[in-house]
Amino acid sequence: MLYSVKVIKSTTQENPVKKVFFVIKKKVCKKASDRNRVKRIARHAFMDSLKITNTVPSSNLIFFLEHDMIREEYSKIVEKMSTDLRNIFKNKSN
Repeated sequence: MLYSVKVIKSTTQENPVKKVFFVIKKKVCKKASDRNRVKRIARHAFMDSLKITNTVPSSNLIFFLEHDMIREEYSKIVEKMSTDLRNIFKNKSN
């Protein structure tokens, strides 16, 4: 598993702030440099997947990252994130 996603609804209906957070536990990756690298990979993959899906986040998202992102090919990470974002935003609109 590369990551898990949690969608958080905004508490205020007027002007909700949409943010995306990337979290990786120290238990998962001991070295700070590895944790920072995983977050960097995830941020870039998220931006590329937004371009592919032509979507804008409609709620706050928290990505809980795993160490496997370092070993996975970047194109597969973007592909998985794109399909996950499509599913999240499709379910939000229904």
